[in-house]
Amino acid sequence: MIKIRLLTVIKEIAASSWIIVVLAMTCCTGKSYQIQYRNRIAPGSDESRLDSIYRDSVIVFFEQGFSNTPVEIHLDGNVIYDRVISTSSAITLADVANVGYRDEIEQFKIRLFEGEYFVVKISKPYKYAALNYDGKTVYVDYLEYYPMYE
Repeated sequence: MIKIRLLTVIKEIAASSWIIVVLAMTCCTGKSYQIQYRNRIAPGSDESRLDSIYRDSVIVFFEQGFSNTPVEIHLDGNVIYDRVISTSSAITLADVANVGYRDEIEQFKIRLFEGEYFVVKISKPYKYAALNYDGKTVYVDYLEYYPMYE
């Protein structure tokens, strides 16, 4: 009896004000995920030519687990990256984003699937971040050296 009454109320609200229904659908579509931060030290890592080229840059590498994933990067309240990305099976890399200059950035925010923002902090010696996603957890790996993909 209660379920039937609730459905009737919902239908009445939807019929009288479709805007409310649309807003409810769009405001609550964000996907939830957990964040795990790690420092990644690759064996035999050393500064490469790419490190010298991007010496002053903060770069994010979107690696594995992305499949038509909407991603936003916010810096100082501005959207600086807004794309839908997918990992390439050939090189296990979806996309690369240059966030800005290392001396000017301490942190920035990222969100996937219009979910909650999470903070990526940049501190020496790490100036690169690699993100991997397994459907439940976003792994943020801090990197000292530019990663190589084959």
